[in-house]
Amino acid sequence: MLEKKLKLSVRNEKVDLPEWMTFSFALGKYINEFAISQHKPIRIIMSLPNTDYIPLLVAMSLSDQHFNQNKQSRSIKKKILELKPGSRIIYLENGKRTSVSVIEVGPSPVVENEMMLHILVGTVKQGVPERLWLERLILMKDDEKIMKRSKKVSDAKTLGIAENELLKNVYTESQLNKASFYPEDIFYMVGNIHTIKEQTSEQLFFANGIYGGIKDFLYVDSSNSYTNGKIMSSQKRDINFEVVTRSPVIFWGAQSYLKQRQHFKDNPWLTTFSRTDNEYRIDELVNEIERNLTQEKCEYVTDHLRMYLQERDINVPRGIELIAWR
Repeated sequence: MLEKKLKLSVRNEKVDLPEWMTFSFALGKYINEFAISQHKPIRIIMSLPNTDYIPLLVAMSLSDQHFNQNKQSRSIKKKILELKPGSRIIYLENGKRTSVSVIEVGPSPVVENEMMLHILVGTVKQGVPERLWLERLILMKDDEKIMKRSKKVSDAKTLGIAENELLKNVYTESQLNKASFYPEDIFYMVGNIHTIKEQTSEQLFFANGIYGGIKDFLYVDSSNSYTNGKIMSSQKRDINFEVVTRSPVIFWGAQSYLKQRQHFKDNPWLTTFSRTDNEYRIDELVNEIERNLTQEKCEYVTDHLRMYLQERDINVPRGIELIAWR
């Protein structure tokens, strides 16, 4: 649990995480567990005195669930076996990282009952036995997989997450290596890009002598070979990616929901807004929600959410109001 492994760094002091942070992490866990039930996505609207950090902490909690997943060897094997000729992956050898092309996957000609991945490293065909897949291979995002030829990975791009010092104090090496196998969008966030970047960059946390921030848990750009989500501006008109409908969306502010909701009609979502936001925008948001609730057959699950929190000794902080339904 993040709240047991991280301390908050405040004016050179290390203190336990405050109630509003542990609440945000618990809310992320709830969304992860109950994102879709009975084929209906969860929907949560939450009003706050101000929205600083809370949307990011919810996304951080979603990422934490991903890092903690018990990825079995058989599921990793399945991912490799599904690779098609020409797919692009990252190959590690002697400290070097190279983007290579998949030739084929088949039975090993050397070891009985073992599979072999054949790759093209430069102009040389090379085999990677099944027992080395987790150690030597990192999968890439779907939109980067197809390539015409092998090429060296840019030195400007960080390779995976296993060397992140803060994460190494929170998760095991095995957890980080396995997470690197699954670069997927486990959340989407819509909001003010400048604010998001500013708040993710703050050194809020401390663990075993290492300082870090929210950005250590969220990988949303091309600076790393691993990604776990996407962030988009509330002003963006179109999106250039395929939406994973099972992945939760976090709308940061009334405007974010009103401007971008059409792209995520089937996704579970959380909308946060500050009571200091533009009054017209808040009214528009509330009217939109009320209209949807009356037109659709909805089941309110606010009590279920509150019970989930109470069972974990988590209180809804003073000043926070929410409604949940599906």
